[in-house]
Formats: sequence, C-alpha cells, structure tokens
Amino acid sequence: MGPESILIGKSKDIPRCSFVVVRIKSGPANGVEYQPEDMQELFVSDGSEASMLFGWGIACNSIKTRKTMMVFNPDEIVTFPDVGYEE
Repeated sequence: MGPESILIGKSKDIPRCSFVVVRIKSGPANGVEYQPEDMQELFVSDGSEASMLFGWGIACNSIKTRKTMMVFNPDEIVTFPDVGYEE
C-alpha cells in the first residue's frame, strides 16, 4: 500500500499553511463526509517544510495499518516536496 492510498480531506477549521493527519477509526465509505468522532488526530503541521515532510512520513507509515487522511484548508494549494517512498 503506497501514498496513493492516503485520503485527502478538507475543513475550514484547518488554518492555511497547515494540515492535520488523522487515522480513520470508523465511518462511512469513500465519497461520504467523515465526522470528527470518526477520526483520531495523529499530527498537526506548523506550516514549515520540515513539518510537511514529518507529517507526510507519519501519514505514509499510518496507512500500513489503518485508513489515513490528510486534512487541509479548502482554500489552500499544497505542493509536497518530491521525496521517494519505499514500502
């Protein structure tokens, strides 16, 4: 299972230049909104590039065992650094 398995979510509650990595505890099938009680927060980015890489690593590690989502502000444009991924 690679990074393409990470779900991407959006929430106005997330500040711009930040994101949150959550593990999905339970909830609906893809395409339906998850509720906060369906998620366990794993990491909150502080907006730095180091934080982005650290959060990406946490998300990639989490998908090995559970469904994982990265949640961004819907007004944010995010470009992740080009880093390799090994399983």
